Parts: sequence; C-alpha cells; structure tokens
Amino acid sequence: MESIEPRVQISASHWDLLEKAPMDASTQEMEYREYLPDVNNYSDNKSTYTIRITDSVNDWCLLSHSYIQVQGELKKADGTNYAATDNVALVNSGYSLFDRAQLLAGGSLIEEIDHCPQAMQVKLLVESSDDYKRSSGTNMGFFPDSTNEAVAISTLYTPVAAAAGNFTAVVKAHGDNGAGLGGNTVAGDGPVTVLTTDARFEQQNARNIGFAERQSLNVGKLTSFMLPLRHLFGFCSVDKVTRGIDLQVRLTRSEMNDVIHRAAAT
Repeated sequence: MESIEPRVQISASHWDLLEKAPMDASTQEMEYREYLPDVNNYSDNKSTYTIRITDSVNDWCLLSHSYIQVQGELKKADGTNYAATDNVALVNSGYSLFDRAQLLAGGSLIEEIDHCPQAMQVKLLVESSDDYKRSSGTNMGFFPDSTNEAVAISTLYTPVAAAAGNFTAVVKAHGDNGAGLGGNTVAGDGPVTVLTTDARFEQQNARNIGFAERQSLNVGKLTSFMLPLRHLFGFCSVDKVTRGIDLQVRLTRSEMNDVIHRAAAT
C-alpha cells in the first residue's frame, strides 16, 4: 500500500510584511583602488588604452561595483575654449567616447562591444527608468535628447513671411512695439492686440533639453564621467568576486567628430 505524502503549503516571502530584513555581515570592508591606463597621451583619435585591473593572485575584485572614470575638457580643434553660449556638447553618455570596448581575462578575450555609442544609447534607453536617468544616470553624462537639434536655448517667436493666401495672426504687443509688424496697432502704455495679414509667428529651434544639460556641463569646465563596467559588459553584471585572474579592460577611442554634437555654425 502506497502512502501519500501530505502536501506542504508554502507562502511567498513577499506576503510577510513583518519579516525582518536580513543583515549582510559577510563583507567587513570594501576598498576602491585606482588603476591607470598604460599610456599618457589621451588626445589621439582611435588610440587604444589598456587598463590592468588586478596586480597579483591575492587580489579580490568585484567587477559589478567597478567603474571607469573619465575626465576632460571640450575644446576647439585649435585648443581654445568654446564660449558659454556655443551650441556644442558631447553626444549622450560618456560611453560614447569609446568606439570599442574589450574585456580580457588571463590574456584571453571574453567579451567585446563594437560601436559603443550606439549600443550604449539603446541599452540605457531601454533598461533605465526615468528616475535612474535623472539621478545615477547623470553621473554617466546620460541626458536623453528631447529633439534632434543642437539647441540649448530656444529662439523666441519671431515674425516670418506669411504663407500663400490670407493669414491673420493675433499677437500681444506693448504700446507702439507692434507698429512694425505690418498691422493696425493702438498706441498706449498697456498691452494691445495686433492684427496682421502679412506676417505670422512661429518658434524657431525648439530647445533640446538633454543637449542643454550636457552643454552646461561640457563647455568651459572640466567634465567627469563615472561609467560602471556592469553596463558595458554582461560579465561584469554578475555580482560575484574574482580572485587570481589577470583582468584587463581595453578601450579604443572614438573619432572626435563622431562624439561631438553641435550646431552647423559652431
């Protein structure tokens, strides 16, 4: 005769509102170490830099908490500074500075990312919440564009030639300021209504919110980005320590014309 095992009822932990949060005391201390590239010249396009992360077999490394820090200034080709009002900035996120990224372990290639600007743009847009973009994402220089134009400040509404046919625009003006608009105005100190059939008003060059944020950070000052390795390499997204492995990050610079977003006249 076969016995029937009693069914054990379980309850998912997320229903236990009074459950105490577990305390993680396994890590007593965490130390960040700085590892520099193997070259000192960072100005050449398509230069390749190698960063060796571990120094000895006794080093413990937690790649999921590691990041690349990049500092620099955005300047003109002749080395002079841009004006604070120039419509110029780096394209979205500091990852765009690198065209290719490679991760090596023990001298062997284990992961490679080509076309980093495009790959990271898609990845961060898809995986990042709006709250992350507005907080931690700003450390990476990640400010999504709101338009395609390199415009930090919107141009005010200005009169332009009227379209074919009769077009009537209603505009608020002060005193005699509307007299030059080709319509009938009423003189005075207060606001008046201007009616015209030979001019219309439209906004020129709407402000690109993401570009404006990057422009304010990039122009005329030292810019710093913190680029987590876990966003760049899937291997580094695994929250596990490594030990005794010779780890290297190899980065190839992008062409500078590919990473600068600017207006045509800048």
